[in-house]
Amino acid sequence: MSTAAERSAIDSLARFVLSLFHAENKNESEMACWAGLGFVPLYPHDGRLFHAPGLYAFVACDPAGRRKLLWADHCNCIARSARIGHPQWRAALALGFNELHLHLCGGERIDRRQLLDRLVRRERPTLLVEPRGVEPLTSSLRTRRSTN
Repeated sequence: MSTAAERSAIDSLARFVLSLFHAENKNESEMACWAGLGFVPLYPHDGRLFHAPGLYAFVACDPAGRRKLLWADHCNCIARSARIGHPQWRAALALGFNELHLHLCGGERIDRRQLLDRLVRRERPTLLVEPRGVEPLTSSLRTRRSTN
C-alpha cells in the first residue's frame, strides 16, 4: 500500500503527463465537462498510457461535435480498466464510441465513487443505469443514516 505522499506524487505526475499529451493532441477548446467535472477527450485506445486512478467515460462524438455519454466508471488504474476487454466496449462501439474521456483523481476510492455517482445522476449514460449493478451511493448513505 502506498503512502499519501506517494499517491500525491503519482497523481501529480499523471496530471502532468496528461496535460502534455492533451496539449500535443487536442486544443483547449475540446475539453469536455460532464456534471461539472473536467474531462480530457482522447482516442479510445489511448487509455492504456495512463496507469493512474480516476474516472473514465466512453463517449460518442458526432461530426458536429455533439457528445453523448455512453458509459462511465472509476478505477484504480485506467490502463487496466478502460481497454478493449472492458465488458461494455463492444456495446459502446455499436453506439458510436469514438472518444475516451479521462478525469484523473488520485483520491480515495470513496471520493471517486461519489464523483461517479454525481456524474451518473446528472448525465444518465446510455449504457449505465447504476455502476457495476450496485445501488447508488446516495441511497446507501440514506439507509445508514436512518438506521443509526
